[in-house]
Amino acid sequence: MITRGSQFKARVRAMAARGVGVCDHPDGAGVFFVPGTWPGDFCVFEIVKVERRYGEARLVRILETSSQRVTPLCPHQGVEEGACGGCPWMMASYESQLAEKKAAIAYQLERAGFLKETTELLPIEPSKGVFGYRNRAQFKTDGKVMGYVSARSQTIAPIEDCPVLDAPTRSLFHAMRKTLPNDAWLPGEGFHWNFLDMDSDTTMETLEVNRRRPFKQGNEAQNRFMKGWIEEQLSHVSRGTPVMELFCGSGNFTEVLSKMGFQNICASEVSKKAVEILSSKNFPGVFPVATNLFRAGSWNTLKKTMREPGVLVLDPPRAGFSLLPRFLKAFPSTHTLLYISCDLPHFIRDASQARKRGFFLKSVQPVDLFPHTPHVELLGLFKRG
Repeated sequence: MITRGSQFKARVRAMAARGVGVCDHPDGAGVFFVPGTWPGDFCVFEIVKVERRYGEARLVRILETSSQRVTPLCPHQGVEEGACGGCPWMMASYESQLAEKKAAIAYQLERAGFLKETTELLPIEPSKGVFGYRNRAQFKTDGKVMGYVSARSQTIAPIEDCPVLDAPTRSLFHAMRKTLPNDAWLPGEGFHWNFLDMDSDTTMETLEVNRRRPFKQGNEAQNRFMKGWIEEQLSHVSRGTPVMELFCGSGNFTEVLSKMGFQNICASEVSKKAVEILSSKNFPGVFPVATNLFRAGSWNTLKKTMREPGVLVLDPPRAGFSLLPRFLKAFPSTHTLLYISCDLPHFIRDASQARKRGFFLKSVQPVDLFPHTPHVELLGLFKRG
């Protein structure tokens, strides 16, 4: 009987879209999703949740190990409560991680009908380093311990080290740990913890509790690759072409556009602080605009700066840009669209909407920004007509 708490043996046959293993119940009674597993693992599982023919299970014991499994470098890696869930794929070889990401992208593009058209799926760009690559992190602390939050819980997983951090950020982390216990970091009544945003530019003097730092890409080497991709896609576009950049942050990609010599760049971001930072950089040809791009009619604000953009560059948050079809309708002069996405399902949704507006997805360049996680960055080139 398929009930919560019952156990079964099965082999993991694939990875689901959200980065967990998929296996079939031996009785044929359902498909189960299991964190902490990899294709090829043969294990004992315990059912945690079941609804009709789908459910969730937890790994009890591995009977046969996948040929792609490796020993995690970090002692805190894991998916159970009390373990750090930040790098759930660290127990698999890096080559197999890349293969799973590429397969997931190909499946979703094929399912949406893009690979049957003119879309070219390029080889995934591997990270230059699989450890010591991350230049930013957010730690949780209750003033007594410091770490990340265990997956699917409200529990801080205390950690002593984090091997994916780059040298400056890792050094700061160790300096922060030395201050524990720290009464200044005690959470207020009703809160489990405070958070500490840090990156490679943060120092103990500039560290602030519960204060988000301006967004920056978390893997600097891959960020340079992404900048190079933008430059390559726009290399043949006339520098007199008006360029509109949405979700520009404090100018990470805006700088590329300016250095390329584009003379009229409208760069928009909701954060007034980010826009102030961008303005202070005085990039030639850049006109910063602070506006909420998720507010219907925000394009009217942008039209005051630029009426007929030829190129649209956007790097939206994880939820994508649901108003993209309205923007493309509001700016019919746009002929080239560069879409930088950190979420595959929302990229597929927005790409499908752009297709309805007459844009063809010419190519997709996957970039592995965060090794040991299911995350993958997508760089999409769209052309009208």
